[in-house]
Amino acid sequence: MGNSLRKTRMVRVLPDPNAELLPTDSRILEELGHGRGRRYFHPKYRDIINTMHILTALIGNFNSPYRKLGRAGLLLWLLSMSVNFMYDGYESCVKYGYPWISVRGLLWITCCLGTWFTIRRTMPWFEQNLCKLENDKLYRRVLQDMSGTTEKLPYFLVLFSLAAGSLQYGIMRRDQATHLAFGKTPHVVLGVVLHVLRFISGVHVYYALALFWSVPTCVMLMAGYSMIEYQDLTASRLKFKSSPLTLRQAVESYNERVKFVQDSSSACVVILCVLIAFSVISLAVNAYVFLFLHRSLYLYIVQALLPLVLATYPLSTASWVTKQYHWHLVAVVKAWVEISDSDSDSDDEQQQKTISAHSTRESSADRHELWAPQSPLRIHMPDTGHVIVRPYNQDEVKRLGNIFSGSARFIGKLQQKRTRSKFQFEKYITYLEKVSRNVGFSIGVVLVTWDLVSTVFFFLISLIALFVQESIFGKTKSTISI
Repeated sequence: MGNSLRKTRMVRVLPDPNAELLPTDSRILEELGHGRGRRYFHPKYRDIINTMHILTALIGNFNSPYRKLGRAGLLLWLLSMSVNFMYDGYESCVKYGYPWISVRGLLWITCCLGTWFTIRRTMPWFEQNLCKLENDKLYRRVLQDMSGTTEKLPYFLVLFSLAAGSLQYGIMRRDQATHLAFGKTPHVVLGVVLHVLRFISGVHVYYALALFWSVPTCVMLMAGYSMIEYQDLTASRLKFKSSPLTLRQAVESYNERVKFVQDSSSACVVILCVLIAFSVISLAVNAYVFLFLHRSLYLYIVQALLPLVLATYPLSTASWVTKQYHWHLVAVVKAWVEISDSDSDSDDEQQQKTISAHSTRESSADRHELWAPQSPLRIHMPDTGHVIVRPYNQDEVKRLGNIFSGSARFIGKLQQKRTRSKFQFEKYITYLEKVSRNVGFSIGVVLVTWDLVSTVFFFLISLIALFVQESIFGKTKSTISI
């Protein structure tokens, strides 16, 4: 039973290379600059997801084609967590005190939960919906943007983990908190090996912590890029008069995008809640210990600020996704204004062309009549003057026929314009005003907006200023005595 479930979970839906686009969608894609009329590099979703599989294999991701790498990564990840938290427990008893082991224990719980939900929940959802975007063939630019992001992600993870691990290990060396043999003096070679092992374990832990934030960030970027592409496609469809978009189709497609961002939020909610809880509790404990207990131990400052700095970009990305969903209303209003201006200009131009054509035909006919030779038949009547009988004039009949045919075509176009169904912008804008204000990327029940993120940034800057002030002037005595 277990093997059957495992095989079912590993099934992947591959995109159909023979699927064709509709004619309207092809014209829209060519208008946007990435259709078939232009040679454009389209990355495959498998190239993007393979990079993520390699990165998550270092924390034991088995749901990938790299099973051997996943097994080796799982063994290395278990060894790193064991060594790191074992030495941190010993240093808490010898140097830093019991608040340190509470913070590191919370980090251990965060690593365990983050590993499980990243492998079992977030990564499968990311892979499945990235494949859907490729099958849709209308979101090719999203794949290109995601390809650029995943190409830069390994460099960020390596640089951040090395910088954070080196900073922590350097401060611990300064505090003389790098005990190796638990109170005993080891051999020189063994001491070097244990130092390297402690450093690598610290780097691996910070790599995993950065990876836990990076995977939900990729999901946020996919939701934001796809919404930008949806806005461009919707505006283009509204401008194409040969196949206009109906109100029902617009509402249904927007509801699909709303469901997409809601599913994206639910796929990341557990891991984001765990990471935010760890950041807040670590900040509170480390700030309290540094400000009121141990002013000389700067490791508490690092442990208080690093999680918050790491959470800055993901929270900003979540607020950016929310802004894109709110910005769709502005995009629809802009398309409405452009369509109204183009319709009025086309009506004026058509009316001027019709008037000029009629006047040109009349003037040419009059000139032809003026210069045409006249050979009338005169019948002389006695005492009553004469009666002129003109021959059959073919030019006048042709001129009247042209006038009647042009008028008929003009009236037909007016009737077709009246009978043609127009998009109901007023109703759609009213619908968006009611719905879009509560749509976006959310963490639990909290909608992430820029106001919320800016408040967190202000708090972070104030806290850094407080740490700097206490580090410089904390040990000075007051010169004022009561």
